[in-house]
Amino acid sequence: MKSFKALGISTLNGSYCTGTKQGGKSKEIIVSYSPVDGKKIGAVRKATRSEYENIVDAARLAQLKWRNIPAPARGEI
Repeated sequence: MKSFKALGISTLNGSYCTGTKQGGKSKEIIVSYSPVDGKKIGAVRKATRSEYENIVDAARLAQLKWRNIPAPARGEI
């Protein structure tokens, strides 16, 4: 898990939208295990339906903005 910490990633993550952590309302957690040795890699808290809908709405708004920026300019950003 040291590699996650070096990247600033915790072992229990959730949804992020517009740079802000979303979630925490759902109690359901998805755990990922290494196929090599079966050790736990990390976990993600599932989003609730309303959290998911907020994230999709934000993504749609972002897409409307970003589609008008030429690819080279997006690449520079």
